[in-house]
Amino acid sequence: MLESELALYAALQRRLGEQRIDIVVHRRDAPLCDIDRETCLSGVPLRATPPPFNTVQQVVGKLLSANRAIKQYADKLLESQKPIFMTTGKKESRYAGITDIAQSLKRWRVALYLAWSDTRARYRRSVLGPFWLTLGTAIGVAGLGWIWSELLKIDRAKFIPSLTAGLIVWQFLAGCITESTGLFVKQSIIIRNLQLPYFLHVLQLVFRHFVNFAHNLVVYIAVAVILAVPVTWDTLLVIPGVFMVAMNLLWITLLFGMLGARFRDLEYAVAALLPLLFFISPVIYRPGYLSFSARLIWLNPLSHFIEIIRDPMLGFSPPWFVYAAMGTMLVLGWGMTLSLFNQRRNRIAFWV
Repeated sequence: MLESELALYAALQRRLGEQRIDIVVHRRDAPLCDIDRETCLSGVPLRATPPPFNTVQQVVGKLLSANRAIKQYADKLLESQKPIFMTTGKKESRYAGITDIAQSLKRWRVALYLAWSDTRARYRRSVLGPFWLTLGTAIGVAGLGWIWSELLKIDRAKFIPSLTAGLIVWQFLAGCITESTGLFVKQSIIIRNLQLPYFLHVLQLVFRHFVNFAHNLVVYIAVAVILAVPVTWDTLLVIPGVFMVAMNLLWITLLFGMLGARFRDLEYAVAALLPLLFFISPVIYRPGYLSFSARLIWLNPLSHFIEIIRDPMLGFSPPWFVYAAMGTMLVLGWGMTLSLFNQRRNRIAFWV
């Protein structure tokens, strides 16, 4: 139904744009609503009153006579939306969140396509396109590498590769965490009007920042070639490292997305704390550069996210406890997030 719903919604909006009529396709999982009082039976006020079913049927009926191509989509849509006003509001399954994630993973190609489209749209009609990301990272590495190598009294040939790897990993982490708090709020129009799994938006966000990470990786490759960074068998550990980071970012994005939709202040709190986390995380420096506080640095979870990718990029294996910490966060984080997602998934449409 994904392609048909998208096609119908776009066609209806184009047809009805001149008449200033907006058709709202409400989600199947929303609770039964009292249309007259504009209030849900659960006591949660709606932002807008859903139109009576016969009104939608009449408007769509006029369109059917003008465009036969819309008829197939409209019939499916009307058939799927009839139970909304006829059921007694059945409760969702205990494993609705897991089902949502499974449906999203089946459509991972859609999420990847949307992520790539977002990146292209952002740099549309520019000369370099998405490679402006690469250029910006290269300028940052050149400036910070020259200044901080002097301040820390470290050889530039050793410091700049470490700084480059740390910066591109940090941009990947910070981008996902920062945008996750407003994820469902920014997708509120789609959530209210299309019956799509919520986790699809999470995949789209992580894929988009992974595309940015891939563009920035070009800078590190250039630095590694120029400064002759050694390539060993340990370099292959980048692949499981990136996988573990991405899997952890998925539950973090989903969790922060739900919390950010319920508590809007979280978005501003995270934006205020990230600059501080940048300096207390081993982005510019390595944990070994500060021997007096190396143990304290490992108490920061983001240190493990950075080192599990950066160490293999520099040609050596990360410490064993980094993998242990990442595995522990992966299991506990997904367990907590799935529990919350199963319980509160049906409330997200009302929070946004």
